[in-house]
Amino acid sequence: MFMALTVLPVACKKGENDPALSSRTRKNRLTGTWNLESYEFTANFGEIRAVSFDPETGLTYTTEDSSSYSRLFSWETSFDGDGVYTLKQKEDFPLDTLEGIQAYSLNSVEKGIWEFTGGNDSPSKSKLALFAEERSSTRTDQGSNIDITVTDNTTEAFVYDIDRLTNTELWLKYEVTQTSAFEERVEVLSLKFKKAD
Repeated sequence: MFMALTVLPVACKKGENDPALSSRTRKNRLTGTWNLESYEFTANFGEIRAVSFDPETGLTYTTEDSSSYSRLFSWETSFDGDGVYTLKQKEDFPLDTLEGIQAYSLNSVEKGIWEFTGGNDSPSKSKLALFAEERSSTRTDQGSNIDITVTDNTTEAFVYDIDRLTNTELWLKYEVTQTSAFEERVEVLSLKFKKAD
């Protein structure tokens, strides 16, 4: 009697909240379109001290004097298997009765190259680097005007720690501490996305 044994590739845990084992590679799990579910930002300096996201009310900004305001917001990011990403954001700005500015929406699109990174003090493929090559933005109150910025051969990347990556969940974290002789500035951003496809 002969038994056939099939060996499936198994991806190991890289992020703190990753599944222990997965039959899909990190690249396969990341590929697709993701929609923002949670956005939590805090800083101990600057006018904006905290930002949070709710799908119904959008972004809520909390300022240094503890006042707050909200704006509708959406964020969609697509990653393809060839290492290209497209990030789309839309934020609605209401009528400003103090400055007399009409309500408008700001649509932003960023395109670039993505790659996994890590190593040294962290597991390989535990970080996600985004190399922006093109950014464009349009405002609904300015007709067809489009502001486009293109960067050729970019060497600077925005690097996130991948806290969790499953077939349907992507959690990213970003933390920066700047220390000087007089102060320590800390900003922390946590993002959670749900796969749309």
